[in-house]
Amino acid sequence: MARAQDETQQCDLFIVLGSSLVVYPAAYIPLHAKRAGAVLAIVNLEPTPLDREADLVIRARAGTVMAAVLDVVRTRAEAIGMEVVVADLSDGLPDGDLAGVLIQYPGASGRV
Repeated sequence: MARAQDETQQCDLFIVLGSSLVVYPAAYIPLHAKRAGAVLAIVNLEPTPLDREADLVIRARAGTVMAAVLDVVRTRAEAIGMEVVVADLSDGLPDGDLAGVLIQYPGASGRV
């Protein structure tokens, strides 16, 4: 829990996936990220107590949303010669630095 709180203070984007955000103290972590300056996105089928604090709320299944995000990341990365590697985190997070990517969709004119 202490590591999560430390990492939360440093993140630029905090994504909540498939959580009702009603189990405390863990439910406070997204709010700490938001108050430290992170953009807060919540992906959940039902409303959560933190929806009003979020910059983005998506009402959908987390797996569906993240599969779409990964498709966009792979497409954008390929266009600039980058390889996207998806790690198996079933044994937990690796030690060391982690990287995240936020990709913006183009507008109707095709501009990003």
